[in-house]
Amino acid sequence: MAKLTIEQTLLKARSLVRKGEISAARQLYETLLTRFPKNMRARRELAALVDRNRSASRASLIPHLKRMARQLNRDEVKAVEEDAASLLEKHLESAELWNIYGAASARVGNLEQAEHAFRESINLQPNQEDALGNLASIYAEKNELDAAIDYYQRAISATPGSPNLLVRMGVVLKKRGDFDAAQRCFEQVLSRNPNNTSALLFLGTLLKLRQNYVEAVSCFSRLMPVATDKLYVLKNITDVPVGYLSPNLVRELQESLDRVVVADDDRGDWMFVQAHLDRHKRDVHKAFDGYCTANEEKLKTIKDDLARQRNKRDIQLKLLRQWTPTPLTKRAEVQVLIILGPSRSGKTTLETMLQGSPLVASAYEVWRRAGRLTEMANMHISTWQGVEKAGALLSRQDLREALKLDEVFYKNEDMLIAEGTPILTATSPGFINHISNLVDLLPGVCFCYLKRDPVEVAAQIFATNYGQRNTYSYDPDTLLNYLDWYEEMWATISGKVRGITLKFEDVLTDPQQAIGQIEALLGRELKVQDVSIGGFRGASSLSELFAQRFAPQPV
Repeated sequence: MAKLTIEQTLLKARSLVRKGEISAARQLYETLLTRFPKNMRARRELAALVDRNRSASRASLIPHLKRMARQLNRDEVKAVEEDAASLLEKHLESAELWNIYGAASARVGNLEQAEHAFRESINLQPNQEDALGNLASIYAEKNELDAAIDYYQRAISATPGSPNLLVRMGVVLKKRGDFDAAQRCFEQVLSRNPNNTSALLFLGTLLKLRQNYVEAVSCFSRLMPVATDKLYVLKNITDVPVGYLSPNLVRELQESLDRVVVADDDRGDWMFVQAHLDRHKRDVHKAFDGYCTANEEKLKTIKDDLARQRNKRDIQLKLLRQWTPTPLTKRAEVQVLIILGPSRSGKTTLETMLQGSPLVASAYEVWRRAGRLTEMANMHISTWQGVEKAGALLSRQDLREALKLDEVFYKNEDMLIAEGTPILTATSPGFINHISNLVDLLPGVCFCYLKRDPVEVAAQIFATNYGQRNTYSYDPDTLLNYLDWYEEMWATISGKVRGITLKFEDVLTDPQQAIGQIEALLGRELKVQDVSIGGFRGASSLSELFAQRFAPQPV
């Protein structure tokens, strides 16, 4: 009787399948297995039914997936996010759908939702390159760089040799300060495709940062024939110290610049490149006049309130004069060395030198990562009311509690200690605005202020085509005012913090002595061997012309 009952149930379930009543058939199979869990025919037929159902479900999704992919290419992101969310109500088992949902969520800025979607996709299909790479990008966006690199490595293991993934991982490694590893990523891509535009661009930028100008120029020159934005590549090639471009290359670059069709918004950038080329032709006077014209052109597109800038300077100086450091209750194992100085003062050069020591690791934009300072950093403080509001933000925090380093840096304190890198370095001109908050919140923080001949710094900034919309970047008078302000800020604060002042010219002349002073400040030996400062060259002729035109002459 039991056998007959099983046969009848199986026959009925098969009949339901033929009629397309899949849910009813599945319920019959599951009921039968509840009573007879060892019946192998019921198990096999149920498994086949599930596989068939999944295949049918996947097939029905394909048109939707293709449509949403086209919509993403057209930037119809919100529609894709809504459609994918609706489809997931019936297709939770689709890794591809979860991945598209995550991609749309990331594009609209919902990183938490995107992270969840990519994780669901990976859980369903662990070796899916797209979802692994997309999740890595989310972590990179959130500045969780170790996690980003881990997922890039998993994605690359799933798809060995993927140039896109290697380039993206190289960018994150560069951002974390692992320059050697980043360079290997870009070079691996170029070993297979010497004309990969992304790899050439990022490798050239990295080599330039490392002051390896010869190879950087070579990378950008290889990029020139295939690049769509010729002006951007020309800017990168020509913005190197004099002596690194051969006369033949200068002639070729001039011909390329002459062929560039310039839009009104790009006219200032074109003028900067022309001035760079005149400098490489050793015509300093013509180059200087070109920089003057380029800066004037840039200023036309900038609407900045100079009175607001001066008011902000006065407010910040007054606050620093009134500030008294908060005594720290915790002694940090990891020390923080922040290198201060205005733009073009040589901060990155010094930081690169120090990172030759195994005891020093890099940090990236400390104040942006300090959550308790984020609101202040985004505020435009131009009145005392603004200052009071900022003070209220800080007063709500428990300043007696030391800021956890993993809230600020990309590697947490335990990892740094385990790796034997107990000192973090960080550079940014903007740190001077937040120095009092950093002293109060960061345990073990100390500062190295780089002085440099003010006219030399001014000439360097004056000849730099900044992307930022700061009036001081392009207006010489405001620029000199900015340098005075920076110097006054440090003079006001230096006696209240653990810090030293170094002359950048002395660092170039005797790097080991400069490192010795930093060792004394930190209270430990850094063991930096064979210090190299790269191909750093001054702009003395340009500086002389700047001084004649703009710098106040001594009485």
